[in-house]
Amino acid sequence: SWPQPAWDCGYIGLRGYTLIQDNASNPSFITLNVLTPPEFANGAIEGAINIDYDSVNFEQEVRTLNKNNTFLDTANTGEE
Repeated sequence: SWPQPAWDCGYIGLRGYTLIQDNASNPSFITLNVLTPPEFANGAIEGAINIDYDSVNFEQEVRTLNKNNTFLDTANTGEE
């Protein structure tokens, strides 16, 4: 089913939705929200992990991501 809160908030478009659906069973495909905690709590993509772009640890957290995975990076601007 479609992650309704993300659609309502405009985080992803049709291309992002299609990528998520096409990769639903792919454990190497990660949806990554780049939001502050209040933004994430207000509506995030179902199943996504979040890294707070405003955190002092942002770069460190990004570096811990498995570079062998494929990421769909989303933000609250509606850009992919």
